[in-house]
Amino acid sequence: MGFILVELNVDSLVVAKTLLDEEDVSPISRSLVQNIRRLLEMVWEVKVQHSYREANTCADALANIGCKME
Repeated sequence: MGFILVELNVDSLVVAKTLLDEEDVSPISRSLVQNIRRLLEMVWEVKVQHSYREANTCADALANIGCKME
């Protein structure tokens, strides 16, 4: 879609720190984290931020609706 600047808000502080840190992760999540880090290193600028779930009620409601869809 041609985006250059992307803001990624996650409601888990642990996930935000994991994506930003260069440290190794557990073997269980290593593949997923490596794939996400590769995406973050592409030609766009990505700003990863932690957002409290309570402050992002709209996204939380949409996620809940998506989980209920078949």
